[in-house]
Amino acid sequence: NRKFGAPRPAARRHKNKRGKFWIIRLDNIGVGFISIYDLTEKPFIFYAMLPEFRNKGYMHNAIGLIENKYSLNLSTVVNNNNEASMKILKDANININ
Repeated sequence: NRKFGAPRPAARRHKNKRGKFWIIRLDNIGVGFISIYDLTEKPFIFYAMLPEFRNKGYMHNAIGLIENKYSLNLSTVVNNNNEASMKILKDANININ
C-alpha cells in the first residue's frame, strides 16, 4: 500500500507572492506538482504528474484538498484531447479557457 500525502508547499515560493506551488508526494517521493498563479486577479492553475502515477486519483485528490483550503475561482487552459485532465477540471469546477 502506498501512502498519499496531502500536497505540501514547496520550499521555494514565487518571489512576488502572487502564487503558490505544491509538490504532490507518494511514499514521501515527489510525483507531481500543482501551482496557482496570479492569486490577486485571475487565479490560474497548472499541474503535472509523472506518467506512471497518472489515472490513479492522486491529482484529483490533491486539487480537492487545495480547493478546500482556498476558495478561488480557478481557470486554466488544457488540450481537449487530454481526457484525464478534462475530467479532473470538470469535477473540480475549474474554468477551462
